[in-house]
Amino acid sequence: MMNLTGCDREPIHIIGHVQSFAVLLEFSETGELLTYSANAPELLQIDASELPKCEAQTLFADAAWKAVVAAAGTISSADQIECIFHTDGFLPDRPADVNVTRSRRGIVVEIEECLGGTETDFLPQVRHAATRFDSRSGVTAVAQDGAEYMRELTGFDRVMVYKFHADGSGEVIAEARGPGIESFLGLRYPATDIPQQARALYRRNPIRSIADVDAETAELLSTGNRSQAAPLDLSMCASRAISPVHIQYLKNMGVRASMSISLMDIDGLWGLVACHHVQGPLRISQLKRSAAELFGQILSSKISESRALERRQLTARTRMVHSRITACFASTNRISARFDEIGDLITSVIPCDGVIAKIGGEFLRYGKAPDELLSGAILDFVKERDRTEVFATDRLSDHLANADELKDVAAGILVIPISRLPDAYLILCRAEVAKSVRWAGNPEKPAIAAKGSFELTPRDGFAEWKETVRGYSDEWTQREIAAGEALRATFVEVLLKLTEQNAREKDRANKKQQLLIDELNHRVRNIITLIASLIEQSSKNQTEIDQYKTMLEGRISALSTAHDLMTSGEVSAISLKDLIASELAPYEGPEPEKRRSRFEGPDIFVAFDSIPILALVIHELATNAVKYGSLSNDTGCVTISTTLLDDGGFTVDWVETGGPPLSDVSKPGTGTALIEEAVPFQLSGSVDIRPRTSGMEISLHLPPKTARSTERAQPQTSDRSQTPESTSTGERHFLILEDEFLIANTEKRMLLNLGADRVTMAGNCADALTALKTSSVDFALLDINLRDETSIAAANWLLDAGVPFVFASGYGREPMLDSKFAQVPTITKPFTMAQLKEVIPRHLLSAD
Repeated sequence: MMNLTGCDREPIHIIGHVQSFAVLLEFSETGELLTYSANAPELLQIDASELPKCEAQTLFADAAWKAVVAAAGTISSADQIECIFHTDGFLPDRPADVNVTRSRRGIVVEIEECLGGTETDFLPQVRHAATRFDSRSGVTAVAQDGAEYMRELTGFDRVMVYKFHADGSGEVIAEARGPGIESFLGLRYPATDIPQQARALYRRNPIRSIADVDAETAELLSTGNRSQAAPLDLSMCASRAISPVHIQYLKNMGVRASMSISLMDIDGLWGLVACHHVQGPLRISQLKRSAAELFGQILSSKISESRALERRQLTARTRMVHSRITACFASTNRISARFDEIGDLITSVIPCDGVIAKIGGEFLRYGKAPDELLSGAILDFVKERDRTEVFATDRLSDHLANADELKDVAAGILVIPISRLPDAYLILCRAEVAKSVRWAGNPEKPAIAAKGSFELTPRDGFAEWKETVRGYSDEWTQREIAAGEALRATFVEVLLKLTEQNAREKDRANKKQQLLIDELNHRVRNIITLIASLIEQSSKNQTEIDQYKTMLEGRISALSTAHDLMTSGEVSAISLKDLIASELAPYEGPEPEKRRSRFEGPDIFVAFDSIPILALVIHELATNAVKYGSLSNDTGCVTISTTLLDDGGFTVDWVETGGPPLSDVSKPGTGTALIEEAVPFQLSGSVDIRPRTSGMEISLHLPPKTARSTERAQPQTSDRSQTPESTSTGERHFLILEDEFLIANTEKRMLLNLGADRVTMAGNCADALTALKTSSVDFALLDINLRDETSIAAANWLLDAGVPFVFASGYGREPMLDSKFAQVPTITKPFTMAQLKEVIPRHLLSAD
């Protein structure tokens, strides 16, 4: 007994015989006979001894040979066949069908006698049958229609559509058969049933017919007129004899005649239409074979269309999955955060039992998949493979030792590399599927060598033979593997975006951290400078240490209260009512009816930047009321009224009543002086102080930028006006641009001590430019970073005018300024008078 893999080496295309229903003749281009089949003398009715001497012109009528030469002239490739149907002049006294092909030495002519009876044109019938496919969807339905029409056209007892699998075996997926004919539907045939050289012939010649398996064949004979270097190639010949192995194979199946038609797809030979006749010989005319060949091409096209539609549908689903997977990372940059959702999407395109992933050292698992410990061997295996291609196997044990331990979860795997890095994979897992495969007889197909030839051992009439297959998963189809390639592209894109996103986020975080450090440094330096200014301001006119201490603590406490309100939540404005209430809370009685303060009018929401100085102003008002005014006894009270103006600004009226009479209403105190200077400078507002013997009355007029409110009052007007200052000739006039009043006031005193005759303070760039344009300025000190702007506009004016100036910065390093300011000194806050002196031109300093 031996296996039939040796059949692959049988030279069936140069078999040297033809079937007896036709005559084969090979001619040179000039008509000289080179080769003829042994049955030619009988069919051509010519003496066998005379035939080798004959030429085409003596064997055929002149018109017949001219028709052959004309047909041969249209042949442009070795795989082309030309047919001449139902013609005279080739066989004595009867019409013939003729096939014309080319050989290396000339022209090959096959002649077969026309069948009796009248055959109609089969083209309309084929066209009508093709319209059946329009209402069919899916390969199986199309194949079934094709089998039924092919049986109707040819009259075979059984017509099957036979599909090749990836391993080379075939399966009957559709069948049409007559009454009492055994069914082969669903049976599998081993790859050795159709050897490789037979498959190669099916790719070249789409039809092969066997009229009678019991008929004798005719040997091909050489006339000796020319040397023959190789046997005649019969690949394209319709009458080519069949291998004795295959003839015995058909006999064992009980088949007397057969015909096969190739089904081609874009990928090559997809399958066959296999026709069997069991009731006796069956010769199919050349005209009907041509119709069957045409229908086979149409069937191939329809099957290809159905498969293409399935591919398009899969592609559409894959694109949808691509979009949804990409969308998964709109809200996260970690695959693990959405892996269950990703697993659902993957399995909707490629059915599998589970998915494992290894990405950047992180192990992820979805569905029924091996855990990290069991997956170790798989991951080690895939690391050794090409990281640019998808790999699929339905039997992992063929590649990995001890894979049987994984068969319940991963008998087969589809590996999708998603990066060139060694630890970036998606691995789809399929569990073992123990299944019965229905073979048409034992797939081992044994044979016996006897007397130099093969003689097949019958397969019990090709009765169904079941094999239980274990260790395999469901097969990964080519479409699923293609979908895996598409998923690979998706994840490569996603990982690339995540890498870029993570890099950007890291860069943003670093920049944000540096910005926060710079801002913190700026604020700390400003606070230090502000406290220093408070210390200096509070010391004015104070002779007692306790009084100085109390005043300083109160002012610092007011700033602390304002800071608490500013940091109490994510807000951009603070309630003025809350600010006042927090300052007056220590002086209120425990009972509501004995409250010492009353708030009237709409609540004003103070802009964030205005809170510290306004808190200090309210603190000074409250302090004065407690020391000298209505809160210095048990009966007085304070009424705070707010009014919104038509321009969006507002007024705050502070009216004290019920307190002791004011002794000297004409002399302002330290706190009052601070209010009069701070409100115009830092809040761009105005102050109206009206001391009365009955109590202090103060009105604060503040611009729209200072506050917002959801309420509107009756329109009011403001009579605030401003007149630019002028500088007398010969004075040393210095300008300070600083948005913090206390800091500006401290800097002012420093400059006065250093030799300035007059110092103008501006809290914003517009006011500074007004001062520069309306008066002569000899030197300027510019804070670079103001509340909502920078001082660059003023710096440009000074630079163009040639006025010396210095930048002041709350940041701990030199700011990023335009190169044109490279020669301008920068002094870091807080600074001392000695440090300030170093950056002022010497001719502007006092002589001492």
